[in-house]
Amino acid sequence: PSAYKIYVLMALGNLHNLKSEYQKSGEYYEQTLELLKKGIDRIHQTRYLVIIAQDYYRAGETQKALDLSNESLTLSRSREQQTIAAAALFEIARIERDLGNFNNVRTRNEEAIQ
Repeated sequence: PSAYKIYVLMALGNLHNLKSEYQKSGEYYEQTLELLKKGIDRIHQTRYLVIIAQDYYRAGETQKALDLSNESLTLSRSREQQTIAAAALFEIARIERDLGNFNNVRTRNEEAIQ
């Protein structure tokens, strides 16, 4: 898949997310995820997973956001991408905070700054 096509799908998803059209943005994000898993370079894959997770979080789809953040974290750690791992940990901490899992919030934030 072309990185450009992924970029355009992400942009369309973001546009609908900003307009609070969450079902439509979710459709674009799912297409993006499908293409990401078919293989573009791994740095973009982990980065886009965090971005999509943030948008799902804003749409109120907390579990989906948490799953994608954890997936990005796993991929970024396996590829030694520390900046992306920190971003994923921050996103996970934010979601855990809203779920009331305060011990996990501290743990994830401490991991992010290491």
